[in-house]
Amino acid sequence: MVEKTPDDSQCLRFKLAQNDSVQVPFSEFTLAISAESVAGYVALSGEILRIDDAYALPPESPFHINTEFDENIGYRTTSMLVVPMKTSEGEVIGVLQLINCKREPGRPLASPEALRDEVLPFPERYGMLAASLASQAGVAIQNAQLLHELRATLQKLEASQQQLVQTERLSALGEMAAGVAHDFNNLLAVVVGRAELLLGAGQEPAVARDVQIIRQAAWDGAQTVRRIQEFTRTRQTRPSGRVDMPELLRDVVELTRGRWKDEAQSLGVSYEVRVESATVPP
Repeated sequence: MVEKTPDDSQCLRFKLAQNDSVQVPFSEFTLAISAESVAGYVALSGEILRIDDAYALPPESPFHINTEFDENIGYRTTSMLVVPMKTSEGEVIGVLQLINCKREPGRPLASPEALRDEVLPFPERYGMLAASLASQAGVAIQNAQLLHELRATLQKLEASQQQLVQTERLSALGEMAAGVAHDFNNLLAVVVGRAELLLGAGQEPAVARDVQIIRQAAWDGAQTVRRIQEFTRTRQTRPSGRVDMPELLRDVVELTRGRWKDEAQSLGVSYEVRVESATVPP
């Protein structure tokens, strides 16, 4: 099979080997795609190659036979039929290599004599049959690869969608937490403010201690709200600055007009709000 290498070039990986005559200890290995090997030559040229005797190649042949396979298992490669496996677009994605055409298909080549007497050159029509088989195999393999890529892409898409949904949920949770924190801070501000007023007005020691506890509980609640805002990344730290208090009070009145005027009037209650202030420094 043709596969990409880490440097974006290509090589051949032997994926499957079968021999009906001898036991072949096989493990996958790669081979450079070049004209120096039979499989590499066919992968480059895209042509069918028929060899009558692998050990008697023409002197001008660009490829040679690796004899290690025969030497390791006691075999003798003689006739060869090597066919490219192509996609429907004509791209070579693999090579089908057939070795030793037998006189009788079912008889094993168990001895050197059998290899010499029983092996024939591959007829030309075998080349056409093998080419048809290789073509179908090439299309089938291409479809399997496309299906694998499609499944991988679908899994990535599903993961992205799940991450998007999770992000949207967290965003909605953050917005909700921000709103709750804002409203809760307003309530705590009332508690702290009232407690400060009570303490400033002077209270009996026992009452003052209770008011201080109330004030501290409100501050603790404010710290909890602050942690929620930091967790949801809705809290924006702003630098300290001078404030025009009369202007701030007038802004508060205008911003809350919908509550103290419109909503109150709908309930039959009327309020009048007046800001009285002397000139004070920022």
